[in-house]
Amino acid sequence: MASIKLKHTSGNGTILHSPAANPTNDVTLKLPSTSGTAGQVLKVASANHSSTNAELEFAGGGKILQVVSTTKTDTFTTNSTSLVDITGLSLAITPSSSSNKILVHLELEYGGSNIYFFGRVLRDSTAIGLGDANSNHTRCSFMIMTQGLASGANTEYKGKHTSYQILDTPSYSVGDTLTYKIQAQSYSGDNRTLTINRSGQDGDSSGNSVNWQGRSSSTLTLMEVAA
Repeated sequence: MASIKLKHTSGNGTILHSPAANPTNDVTLKLPSTSGTAGQVLKVASANHSSTNAELEFAGGGKILQVVSTTKTDTFTTNSTSLVDITGLSLAITPSSSSNKILVHLELEYGGSNIYFFGRVLRDSTAIGLGDANSNHTRCSFMIMTQGLASGANTEYKGKHTSYQILDTPSYSVGDTLTYKIQAQSYSGDNRTLTINRSGQDGDSSGNSVNWQGRSSSTLTLMEVAA
């Protein structure tokens, strides 16, 4: 088996061996013209590919490079008609490459009585995932609604859950830290209150041997995805 040894100045080196089995024909592998970026892998490019010839290129292929997450276990309430930060649902990430994307995933537990709230995801000071502008409609990343469908529906006693996810393509330089946070805003000023990690009523009485008003947690997760 033929081989080539690329020696280090101290003596040892890297050995490149010929194929373990005799190929039907000579095989040509053409290396990329760049060194790629951290976290990438070599793959066969579609260009000029055949059984005896292949060009190699660097690619990430959607690989998850890092994951950061925060879980909010305390409660939060607001009836603000202006956007406010939901405390505890803010998270920073420092990507390894300026071409990578960030997958934002939110699991939100909430409650309230007859509320219409609008949620936004901010990357630093930029809102992402907003719906299109349309007349006087409020642009938001996601909507939060609880309303009694009939008299006596008692929505304030009920906890609800919503999920939101977006693959963000930010513009940044290597070494930059990106901060994502969750905001909420009421549609009106009539004291409609959004509660996070608890129901709107939040009583402390027991029924069926346990307190039927729960306390839950919400989670914000960021994943760096290779381009």
